[in-house]
Amino acid sequence: MSGGIIIVIYILVAVFAPVIAPHSPYAGDLADRLKPPAWIEGGQWSHLFGADEQGMDLLSRILYGARISIVIGLLATAISIAIGTVLGLISGYYRGWFDTVVSRFADLLLAFPFLIFAIGMMAFLGPGFNNLILALTFKGWVEFFRIIRGEVMVEKTKEYVEAAKALGRPGIAIMVKEILPNIIHSVVVLGTLRFGYMMIMEASLSFLGLGIQPPTPAWGSMIATGREYMLNAWWVSTIPGIFLVILVLSINLLGEGLRDITDHRLKAK
Repeated sequence: MSGGIIIVIYILVAVFAPVIAPHSPYAGDLADRLKPPAWIEGGQWSHLFGADEQGMDLLSRILYGARISIVIGLLATAISIAIGTVLGLISGYYRGWFDTVVSRFADLLLAFPFLIFAIGMMAFLGPGFNNLILALTFKGWVEFFRIIRGEVMVEKTKEYVEAAKALGRPGIAIMVKEILPNIIHSVVVLGTLRFGYMMIMEASLSFLGLGIQPPTPAWGSMIATGREYMLNAWWVSTIPGIFLVILVLSINLLGEGLRDITDHRLKAK
């Protein structure tokens, strides 16, 4: 519940960032360069979290950066869920050559660590919003495919599926109307957890200069820029990092809570 409340707050802040942000996230004043947060000597309440190396308000850039992280995380997760669910249903239900081909391709993708694979994709495609979504989803669907395929293989042997077959229902109707509602909880839980992971991946790629490019505010690039000033202006890197940690931790807490609620095996214990 706490994780869900924090996530809702982040989403509301991201949606209303143009109203909440005290300054433009792109306008800087060199007179305010590396200005400390308001609670530190030399800080001003007009820059609550201080300013970065170009004099841009850190709070405003964090608020707008939440938009980037949440949108990319949601899009990458939603596309991965759609692809993985469709392929998992077909492979688990029909098996055969289709299952063999898709499963071997998924195994091939799993041989590469996600971050290394995404770095290679971004180096090939080039930085940018659309390329970032493509790089994250090209491998992101594999986890959903594997869990859906495994659960479909178990569910299709149960009596309710045999009864649907006996009634002459087509395979697509059985998959969508009979099997999918019984395994959707696994997709929801995994999707929640992968949402936070996708945000970490976006921040990592932006940190390396392969994701969202400046001056567009993104938490990863803000952390990367601030590391050069850690000794005399720690807030430039640390405060965006704290916001990222809190959001991802909240998403993971929500995912764990959803698993506890929906997992019938845990209820049985």
